[in-house]
Amino acid sequence: TILFSYLYFIKPSSTKLYLIYLILSLGFYWNIDVGLICFLSFLFTNLIVNFYNNLNKKNFLRSIFKEIYVALIIFILTSLFIYMYIGLTYGNFPTFDFLMPAQKNFLRDVTKLQISGLWILMIFIYIFSLFYSLNEFKEKQNPIDKMILFLSILGIGLFSYHANQHYSQVLALVSYP
Repeated sequence: TILFSYLYFIKPSSTKLYLIYLILSLGFYWNIDVGLICFLSFLFTNLIVNFYNNLNKKNFLRSIFKEIYVALIIFILTSLFIYMYIGLTYGNFPTFDFLMPAQKNFLRDVTKLQISGLWILMIFIYIFSLFYSLNEFKEKQNPIDKMILFLSILGIGLFSYHANQHYSQVLALVSYP
């Protein structure tokens, strides 16, 4: 996700965009939590890019809705393909309950959240980099600022996913973006 996003931000093209959304859609079925975070991080980054690029233009809303439309269509088509493939291969169409067994535990454990030490530093770094990238993004839109924005959103999403496991070893999983 990070490599393809960087390549897309350096030289955007429709082919790269469709390929990234396809890969991110497949990632959703690999791991629903992380896949959803990656998919939404890339989508939100592109929405913010479209927001700043088309802020004073007539096609402002059209560009925003087009991005959402493209992401959803690719996700739906990928989901249909996976659904049909599993149904034709195994004779039964899948139920998607198998994707969500851990969500009930996650929501129950979030209420016991007690973050301390290095975790607070990671929160600060992600929030600071998010505001930094948004501030720099208003003035100039280079690929590095887009990448910082993407990694900030991805990091905040991954942080929220792993926050109920606030051990030092898990911090490495959260800090890689």
